[in-house]
Amino acid sequence: MSDSNLRPTPACPRRVLFVYEQYLGGGFETHLDALVEALAESGVEVCCLGGPDFARSPVRHLVKHYCTADLQTFTGSTVESCARRIADLVDREGIDVVHAHPFLSFLPAALGAALAGVPFFATFHGPPNLPLWSSYFGGFFVESLANFVLPRAAVVSCISEDARGELATSFGIDDATIHILRNPVNTERFRHATNKHDEDSPQALLISRFDDDKYKSCISAMDLFLALREQGPHWRFAVAGVGNRESDLRSYAQRLDLHEVEWLGYRDDVDVLLECADVAVGMGRVVLEALAARCVTVLAGCEGL
Repeated sequence: MSDSNLRPTPACPRRVLFVYEQYLGGGFETHLDALVEALAESGVEVCCLGGPDFARSPVRHLVKHYCTADLQTFTGSTVESCARRIADLVDREGIDVVHAHPFLSFLPAALGAALAGVPFFATFHGPPNLPLWSSYFGGFFVESLANFVLPRAAVVSCISEDARGELATSFGIDDATIHILRNPVNTERFRHATNKHDEDSPQALLISRFDDDKYKSCISAMDLFLALREQGPHWRFAVAGVGNRESDLRSYAQRLDLHEVEWLGYRDDVDVLLECADVAVGMGRVVLEALAARCVTVLAGCEGL
C-alpha cells in the first residue's frame, strides 16, 4: 500500500480508536482513562479495541464503541485477523486516527490503519528493552517495530524524557520527533481524602500491578510488611492489585508467615483505600497519589526499598 492512500490527520479528529492488549489498573490504565476523559470533554468520540477487562474502567461510559480482540497472541494469522478487524472498525465507525499502546497491539494497529488509510499513533509507556522483548515476544516483534510500526507512525510519543531518549537510541530515531505524553495524576482527587486512620491498629497498604516488571518491587514491599510486624503485632496489611505474578506474591507472603495480609484484588477507588492507610507502598503514580493523600509513603524499587 502506498502512502498516497493515507488520509491526512485532521486538525481536530472526530473519532479516535485506542488499541491496547489488557487493562490491569496501573500507569497505562490511568493514562488511557485520562486521554478518554480529556478527548470526550473536547467533543472527540472515543472507541476502544482490546481486552475484555476495559469493561471495569471508570470512564467506560464515555466510550462510544467498545469491542474485544485477542491482541496477546502474536502469530501471523492473529495479527492479520486483528488488523482486518481494525480496518473494518475504522471504516464502519468513521475513525480518523488509530492510537496504539504496548505491546503486541502495535503491529495489528499499524497494519489496520494502513489498510483503512488513516493515520496511526504509537505511545510507549516505558524505555524499550530489546533483549527482553525479543525473549518474550520473539525477534520478529522488534523487527516489526523497527521496519514497519515506527516508520509508518504519524506520531510517536513516550511518557518521559528517559523513555524518549532510549527509544531514539534503540531504533535510530531523531528524539526531536518523539513527543512527550506524560502519565497524568489527578492530585485533587486525593487531597480531599478524609483521614480514617486507626492509631491502635495502623495499616500498611501496597498498591501495584503484579507483573514481571513490578514483581521485585512487590517482593520488597512484603519484606517491609515483615519488618513492620516485627515491631509490633498490631499492624494490619493490605494489598490492592492484580497480575500474572499474584500467585507467586501470595506464596512469598506465606513463606514470610504473613497470613494476615488482606488481598483486595483490582480496585478503582484508590483514594478511598488511602484514607485508611497509615503507610502506602508503591511505585510511580501510586507514590504521587499517596503523597497527595498525606500518607507516609514508601517507594518500592527494583533494588529494594
